[in-house]
Amino acid sequence: MNNDTNTRATVRVETVAGAGHATAHVSGRLDAAGVAAIEGAMARTAEAAPGGRLVIDLAGVPYLASVGLRLLMLVARTLEKRGGRLVVANPTDEVAVVLAVAGLEKPLRVCSGEAAVAKAFA
Repeated sequence: MNNDTNTRATVRVETVAGAGHATAHVSGRLDAAGVAAIEGAMARTAEAAPGGRLVIDLAGVPYLASVGLRLLMLVARTLEKRGGRLVVANPTDEVAVVLAVAGLEKPLRVCSGEAAVAKAFA
């Protein structure tokens, strides 16, 4: 059995002093089981993000299902209600394709690298 099919999603949140935002490092598959494993943590993270500014780093996500897209959009809406912003960073090639096909690259401010993240918040 492929290890990717068994990878339970996790999230690790990092707030760097002076950065003005939190970063949620997500790893594992964002399918129904993966989203169920992290959705509570993501909701709390969105509510607590400094200034309502949050980066979701998807470098560790090999698979993104429609339920994962839904989670990203819910987090974005939560932040926008607070006057904040979501930036989705460092998607794997496979995940970037899903975001592009769904037409979410611009609404979710998809980018790669620290410089692009800083620019997305400017």
